[in-house]
Amino acid sequence: MLGVAPTENSSGGKKNKKVVGGSSLCRKLFWQWIYTSVQPMQSRKNHPILCEIHEWMNRPKLQGTPYRLLTMKTASHAARMLFKRLVEELTEN
Repeated sequence: MLGVAPTENSSGGKKNKKVVGGSSLCRKLFWQWIYTSVQPMQSRKNHPILCEIHEWMNRPKLQGTPYRLLTMKTASHAARMLFKRLVEELTEN
């Protein structure tokens, strides 16, 4: 999942989720993309998908979700959106 898929390690009552595996380069590129395309107003002004991702990111941000966690969740959300649109595009043909 492009380096943004969570994995879960459970032992008894203790649960631990973290992002492991995948490409660290892809993770870095997602972080850079969020900082340069999703966050700045002028980058997403005329792009409906970037506006949708920014709105998705802003809801938990206003509720106090830690920024680092929120950025990874946003990258994961964007990767799922990308995969869904790629599948839709391939199945149309």
